Amino acid sequence: MDEAGPVLTISAFGEGDLAEAGAIACRQWQGEIPALPDALAVRLYDYLVRYYHHRESPFNFAARDASGKLAGFLLASPPVPDAGRGAETWIAARLQREEERAFHRDYFRYLEHNRLAELQDARPAGELILLLFFSIRKGTGRALLAELERRSRESGIVSWLLWTDETCDFDYYDRHGFTEVRRFPGAELAGKRFLTYLFRKEL
Repeated sequence: MDEAGPVLTISAFGEGDLAEAGAIACRQWQGEIPALPDALAVRLYDYLVRYYHHRESPFNFAARDASGKLAGFLLASPPVPDAGRGAETWIAARLQREEERAFHRDYFRYLEHNRLAELQDARPAGELILLLFFSIRKGTGRALLAELERRSRESGIVSWLLWTDETCDFDYYDRHGFTEVRRFPGAELAGKRFLTYLFRKEL
């Protein structure tokens, strides 16, 4: 998850960060979804960031390097049962062919399956869902988690919960104080079921 380079500033992640966050997520993760049409990839990862961006949450952070480029971001929120609905309107206007719409329907089902499983395990109070976490510079992930922990403690948050799957560096969470809660097969995506993991960290 972390590669190389310093992080100088961490600030609130806002609407102006969405497109850049989607673009770097696409560059990093595009090859992890089988049969993803190249023409759809940028829009799909832009959608992914929007799906997980809860604008009212005070736990969304952007990390920028000395040049001002986005080096990572972290989106977190208390459990929200109807999250992600605004992103559907955004992408519906950008799906041009039926095969793109069909692929997006599968992708939405995949995200919803894992999100709803996560909500089943979420604690009703004092817990944040770590929704989307990404870094491309060494040390950025640690800095984002440190900022999230500082804000969490100030707000009375006592634990975090997240889901990830086998395509990601899920060992990262073992190395950073998270404990596996359970694992399960995700919804089918492009003819494949990815093993999904839930992790929790006690603060």
